[in-house]
Formats: sequence, structure tokens, C-alpha cells
Amino acid sequence: MSWHMLYGNQDNVREALQRGEYDDASLTAWGRLDDLMALAEGLGVLKELNGIHPELTREGSIPRWFIHRALLLRTVVGDESLNAMQEGLFQDVGVLRLLGCTAREIREGFDPTRNRGQHTPCHVDSVRDRLKQTPVAQFYEVFTRCRARWIKAGFIKRRGTSMLDATKLEVDGEYEGAGEMTVIEETVDAQGKLHRRKVVTKGFTLVTLSYLVPKSRLLVVLAYRVLPIQQHEVTVSDELIEEVLAAVGEGAIRLLLLDRGFLDGERLGRWHGRQMDVMVPVKHNMAVLADMQGLAQLPTDEHIVPAARRGVKDAQGQPLDDVRLLGFHDLETLESYPGRLNGLLVTAFRGRELSPEDQWGAITTLPMRTPTAVLAAFDAYDDRSLVENTEYRELKQGYRLPTFIGKDASAIAGHIFFEVLLYSVIALYQQERASRDVAEGIRRWRRVVWKERLEVVVYVGCWYGRCRVREFATLLGRPPTGRLDATRVQLRPGRRP
Repeated sequence: MSWHMLYGNQDNVREALQRGEYDDASLTAWGRLDDLMALAEGLGVLKELNGIHPELTREGSIPRWFIHRALLLRTVVGDESLNAMQEGLFQDVGVLRLLGCTAREIREGFDPTRNRGQHTPCHVDSVRDRLKQTPVAQFYEVFTRCRARWIKAGFIKRRGTSMLDATKLEVDGEYEGAGEMTVIEETVDAQGKLHRRKVVTKGFTLVTLSYLVPKSRLLVVLAYRVLPIQQHEVTVSDELIEEVLAAVGEGAIRLLLLDRGFLDGERLGRWHGRQMDVMVPVKHNMAVLADMQGLAQLPTDEHIVPAARRGVKDAQGQPLDDVRLLGFHDLETLESYPGRLNGLLVTAFRGRELSPEDQWGAITTLPMRTPTAVLAAFDAYDDRSLVENTEYRELKQGYRLPTFIGKDASAIAGHIFFEVLLYSVIALYQQERASRDVAEGIRRWRRVVWKERLEVVVYVGCWYGRCRVREFATLLGRPPTGRLDATRVQLRPGRRP
């Protein structure tokens, strides 16, 4: 097929329409999607998708570039499953043109002799078969190459903050590679009696190492692994750290925020030796938390630094939480750590005094010798919640990550790859464009786009432009007659004038 670059130019398109000359038109209004795809093209993401090569016995009639771009964008359009693409993305002429389809391919399909125009531009089974025949390792390899392009483009800064965390993806049924684990579920009945029962959970664990965009709440996934649900996330933590340091450079991570599941003194010491500070919340049954609470009862000395903040606003004018903190340095309680650590204990939050049972804290290598340093450490600790509230919740609810598009290993790996890649590309788009339309996640963006969807995209040579349906007819010399201007119109199904 032939390709040519399209450039937006409203004036040229308007003039051509007034002459009655245009090459093609489609009914859609994916202006924001245009911008997103332009960024994906500029970053080379679309080019890297071509590196996904299914192991086919013969070359199919459906091009790889179409299948992989469609899988990347189906979530933006809102298709929950592969079957939904047939009546969703595959019916949107504007999106298909944006993907690179010609008008003939949209109208007749890539293989008109086989599908006879019934499933255009292709049947979803073709997408499903390509996924099934793609080696799992290829998805990781392509993600790695995409990350290299983000780094080269300057989106990922050295000496930044990164977060290492994991989340469970539960499934119901037989999924290839899924694991099983038994957990104790606790419930309280109407009489206040506690009941415990064993529950077997099946599924996967997604482990991510994400980069926090400075002065924002945006996270970009730099590396990830998918494990059987019973395998602990700490088993791949060193692998993910090494992968990112090798890609960005030694000393690339200034601060590493961890989930408590990664609390291992020997490992923390090894990471701190790689020119990075670490910070991890402590469990309520840990001796180090009890020690900090015990020290909090003693008179303040050189090892205990109190800090508080009330009625202060951040750089964006948003009120910060009223807190009272205690910082500790030279703690020796964590015996597995090769040295001394510092600690942080939150004793009051949002103006409310916390009981010892409600207090929480963290251990860190960050300095804790001044109130300013203690407050800075608390703000860094607070950023860790972004993984759960911004990344994982968005991936699970907005991107429907646990709703797999197949049960074989390749379909599972491909589904996670495309959703994590899209999430990161949209975060890069937010960083580049500072777009308010995507600031609250993909679901809000999807709603905004659908509200403004009914526009006409007009193609004239290498130019394209967008206009409302009424404006399109007017420019062609066929404006509305105006006979109904003073008539109140009511539509009644089944009745004819």
C-alpha cells in the first residue's frame, strides 16, 4: 500500500470544499486521538510495534501494522473485548483512517475475496489468531525498545523518583500460566462474631517499576513482569532494578519508593549502595515501628526531630494535609540491614491525633536531621500512594486490565503489554501536552471524546481538516433551507409525515 503524510490545514480544506473538491471524508471527531497518535509516531512506538512477529506458517492477508495498532487503540475507543471491536473500532471510519487504512480497505476489507465485505476491514478471529501465534518474549522486547526511545527523547530524567510495587490480577477459569494461592478471609457477622475461612485465589501478579514525572502525579511504567499469583514479587525486584539502571544509567534512580512487600534489609542495603535512597513503609507488627513509638514517648534529643505542617498550600495552590511527624536517625532495629537507617512516624494526620494503633511510619535512607527534611520525606512517602490510586486502579478500572482477551499465554501477555504501553504513552502525552482532558484518566477522556465525536474529517490531497456536519454541507454549497427555523420538531418512532 502507498503511504503519504497528512498535515492539518483548515483553510486549504475549506477552500477545496467551496470548490466542491475533496478526496475523502469520514464521520468522527478524534482530535485528541490525532495528537496522541502523532506523539506515538514521533516516539517511534508505532514503528516498534512492527517488531512483533507472529510465528505464522504462511503470511496472512491482514498486515501486522493494522492488527497491532488496533490492539493498542481498542481501549481508547472503549472496546471491552476482541469481539466488541467488530462493532466498535472496526466501524469507526475516522479511526481506521488514522490507523493507516485506505478507503478501499475500509469499504471492502483487506481480503475482499474471502470475507466478501461482511467483516471489514478484517474479522476479529484474525486478530485473535495473530495474538495466539506471537511468542510471549516479543512483547517484553518491544516494550524495552519503546522505553529506550522515551529515554532518548528526554522524557525520563536521571536522578528521578521511581516506585516498585505489585498488584494481583485474579481470574475465574483456566488461564495458561495462572497460579493459585490460599488466603484467609475474615468476615464479621451481624452479632459481631469474627469468622475465618480459606479461599483459593487464581491469577497473576503484575510487578511494575514506574517513573514519577517531576512536579506531577503522572507515572510511566519503565519495566514490568507478570508472575503466577503465588510467586512473591520480591523475586524479580533485582531484575527490574538492573534493567532500568542499565537503560537509563547508573545512579539514574535518586529515590526508590517501595511497597512493604519488598522490605528486606539486605536488599535495601544493596540498593542504597547503588547511589539510590530507599523508602519503605513498615508493618504494624514490626519491632522497628514499636521502637519508634517508644522513642516518641521520650524527651526529644538529637536522634528525634519533630516536624509539623498546618494550613500550607503546595505550588499549585492546593492545601496540604495538616500533619505532625517525628523523624528518627541512626536506627539499628532492622538487623538484616548492613548499617543504620532513619525512620518516619506519623502521629497526627489531617488535624486528628492518631492512637498508637492508627499511627504509621516508614524506614528510609533519606536524611532526618531537620524538620524540613522530615517533611520532605513525608511528601515523598505520600507519593507512593500514586501507584495504587493512580496506576493500578486506572489500569484495572479504566483499562480493564484483569479482563483478559484470551486464556492462552500469548493473549494474556499481549493484553497486559498493550494496556501497560497505552497507559505509559498517555502519561507521556499528558507530560508533553499538559492536556486537561486526560488529567483524570482514560475514562474521562473517553467520555469527552464521544461527546464531540460527530464531526466530519475531510481529506484533500496531503491536507485534512475537521468541521461540523452543518458546516460541511454549507461549504459544499448545500446549506440548510431554514424552513424549519420556527418549527418545533418532535420525533415519533413509527410515524411518517
